[in-house]
Amino acid sequence: MRLISVNSGKVRTQTIDGAQVQTAYVKSRIPTPWGIAESGIIGNEIAAHTDHLYAFDHASYSYWANRLEMDRSAWADGFFAENLTLETLDAAALRVGDRLTLGESTLVVAGPRVPCWKLSWRMGLPKTFIRDFRLSGHSGVYLGVIEPGAVAEGDELQLVQSDPGSPTVLELALLCDPDGEISDLEAEVVQRALACESLSQTVRMMLTLKQANVARVRGQNNAAWRGWKEFVVDDPVQESAGVHSFAFRSADGEELAAFEAGQHVAVQLHTPDESAFVRTWSLSEYSASPSRYRITVRARPDSRGVPALLDAAYGRVPSGDPDCCGGWYQSADGDGARSRESRCERAAAVVVLRFSRKRRCAVPC
Repeated sequence: MRLISVNSGKVRTQTIDGAQVQTAYVKSRIPTPWGIAESGIIGNEIAAHTDHLYAFDHASYSYWANRLEMDRSAWADGFFAENLTLETLDAAALRVGDRLTLGESTLVVAGPRVPCWKLSWRMGLPKTFIRDFRLSGHSGVYLGVIEPGAVAEGDELQLVQSDPGSPTVLELALLCDPDGEISDLEAEVVQRALACESLSQTVRMMLTLKQANVARVRGQNNAAWRGWKEFVVDDPVQESAGVHSFAFRSADGEELAAFEAGQHVAVQLHTPDESAFVRTWSLSEYSASPSRYRITVRARPDSRGVPALLDAAYGRVPSGDPDCCGGWYQSADGDGARSRESRCERAAAVVVLRFSRKRRCAVPC
């Protein structure tokens, strides 16, 4: 891993996809002497990036020239926006947290490069190339600075300390993709990476997003169901005049599937003659691991759904006035157990009486 070139960039305004962007992405070799400071290459400017150093190698230059069928000679050192151009760089051998020496400096491996859309702009390729580059194993390495120092052409990047339990740069490069399922073993790799203090903030963000997406998908898959499922209507709250919230809890006590924010559910209720009617409402409360589903509903004068839900939750129904949900009728004994004849005219046409304070409804996922 011999050093060939040190490259830096200046913040400039570039036109990218029709927009004016402040970036120091364009880099080129700088004159000697070369030095590494606590924040990276001396003289290098940063527009947005948080990682100290980015290293790339000539072997990867050749790899991409062959794969893309492009002219390698058109790419001077620094073309891939790297600060350090090395002869070779083995992403499969380097691990996050590895300590390295280069000249008088001491560096630490922070993770694989996670490219942004500026890469495709620089390469003159569609944005789909970004993912190909990230997952290729030839995307380079982020490095942090432990001890600043002078470096020179020909210096060797030497490994001085390594933890065999830490993930390799290649392993993380293959996992820095927010989409897709991962195995339990790969999930452990992500956990170990997130525990590394030296992990690049850019990589940490990608792995955290990956972890969250996988947890959401697994939660949906493990607890999802087909068709109708019985729920208990619970915790009604009158938010304002004519607006009520209701919670649905699984009648069988089983785990509930996770859902997307703003997702809709269909709720099946029944008329007194047991014929079903369905209403669709959006969920008004989000949780990554829900113990209930919650909806908030505004009742209309001719509403059937809200009176049915109130009756299901309380064993009582709205009064028969035109506002319907502005007040509740309850029998004289106060326990909510009433005969059908004691109900208001509108409610009698909506819900079959249940002698339970919580009636079940069905909610398909």
